[in-house]
Formats: sequence, structure tokens, C-alpha cells
Amino acid sequence: MKNKIIKACLLPLVAILSSCGFGLKEVYAGDAYASGNFQKDYYKVWDEKIDKTSGKSRIKRTEEYELNKDIDYVFTSYTDPNFRLVDSEAYKNLSYKDDYYPGDGDYYLNTGYGPTKKMSRIDNSFKYGYLSKLFDGQMMCHSRFQYARVQIDESGFGTIFNKEGNLSTYFALNFKASYDYTKYEEVDYSPWGTTNIPNGIKTGVKLKISFYCIEDDGFVEKTFSYDMDDITTNGMENPSIYTFFGFRTYTYDLTRVKGVSITFDFDRSDINKNPMRDLKDNNGNPYKLDYSLMLYEMFMPDTIWR
Repeated sequence: MKNKIIKACLLPLVAILSSCGFGLKEVYAGDAYASGNFQKDYYKVWDEKIDKTSGKSRIKRTEEYELNKDIDYVFTSYTDPNFRLVDSEAYKNLSYKDDYYPGDGDYYLNTGYGPTKKMSRIDNSFKYGYLSKLFDGQMMCHSRFQYARVQIDESGFGTIFNKEGNLSTYFALNFKASYDYTKYEEVDYSPWGTTNIPNGIKTGVKLKISFYCIEDDGFVEKTFSYDMDDITTNGMENPSIYTFFGFRTYTYDLTRVKGVSITFDFDRSDINKNPMRDLKDNNGNPYKLDYSLMLYEMFMPDTIWR
């Protein structure tokens, strides 16, 4: 009901997601990527300069790295000891739960991780554009639904920033996973004895984070991949259903970073990773639910953007 009220209030609006010369081409209707229709809410925008299918890609070459949990200090939760290794001050002094609420401004500054480390505090250029919701410090839903997140399928998105920076510390991303929860009334969930989508099931994804570093008249794409086989999916709303993922970057040459993309692989044939793959609709026909990652916040702490 709350979702419907929010949609009703915002649908008549036209959201011009730009200001002061930043992202002037980004003009969307009020319900863009927030329609409540799961299939229509995917954000799949790629800047043509890093889109290999555009015919205008300026990627000169690609370097691929498989992240190692121990060597690269990969963390998959805020309490992960590896996070303490990459940011001991945040681990000790900032709370994962003290999150930014709309209207609260900097109330949680220096107490909450999101408000303190958000990229819009580092540089004003991250305050504008559709993707600014990834840089505003709000790490969780807080009943804002589609207006708080960027929903992606495997193809992901790729963006070029207004400025460039050197990633000298670490990268982090807060997200959660979800099957198409809008279809729950159309599917027979008899194996679970309920008509609701199972809560807290585990799925597996291979997350891919690519950075685009300026080199001469083009970009070097540097892709970092990591397999996770225990992502909580369709869990009840609380901090434990989110995945706080990241890795240290200072051991790699990530200078002159001008853009980023996020994609993932999802093994739809693996019953252990996709326990709902054999579900049938009420007519007995195979029914496969869409699967998405819902991104809430992205961090590149201590980076100076010029």
C-alpha cells in the first residue's frame, strides 16, 4: 500500500535529473525505472564510449582480474575482518545501521558509514544524474522502494563520470538480490507450502566490477570478478539481507579512472543457486522469475576527482 501511495504522488512529476551543467541529457518521466513493473524497472544504460556493442566504443584493451579473498582483502559484510583491514577507522567508529534517511541531511555524519563516506560528499559532480542515488549515502531501502535503488539484470550498466580520479584505497558496494516479487500470486510455490516467495533463500552470482582508465585517446577496461554463492535473496527487510561487498584497490594501477560498470553472471541451471527454476504457473507451465541485483550505494573512498 505504501508503495502505491508513493507511486501515485510521483507519477505526475517529470524528474529532470541534472543541474549546473551536469548530465543535461538525463531527463526522465517521474516513473522512469520506478514503475512497479519489475521488467520495466531495469536500468540498462551504457555510455557509448564504453559500450562494446555501440560501434563507438573507445575501449583499447581489457584486463581481467579474479579477486582473491585473502590477497585482495575481499569483504562481503560490514563485520568481515577484511573490511577492518582496508578501513579500520570506519570499522571501529561508523555504524552500518545508522543510515541516511531522506530529509535528515547530515544527521548521521561521522556516525553512519553511508552518510560519512558517500561520494557526493567527496565531489559535487556525483549529486546529479539518475545514478546519483548510488552516491547519496542511503544504503538501504527505507520504504522508498525503486526510488532508492538501481535495479540491474546480468547486462548491468556502464557510466562515464564528469571527472577522473585515482582509486588509492578500496571499492565498496551495498546491494541486495531479488526475484520478481511482483509475480507471487501467479506462481505455485507448493514445494514450500506457501503462496509467497520464499524468504532468505541463497543464490549465487559472479559479480563483475569494471573501471575505465584513460589512456591516450581511449580507455583501458579493468574488470574485477568475484564469485559469491550465498547471496540472501527475497529476504524480509532488515540490514542482514544486504550484501556489503568490496576489495582493496591500491595494489592495482587504477589511476585516471573515468568510469565504472557493474554486471554479473547468474547460473540459472544450478538448482542449488536457483531453487525456484522448476516452478510452474497455475496452468502447469514452466515459470521462471526474473532475477535482479538492486544496488543502493557505491563507494570509492578517499579518491580525489579532477
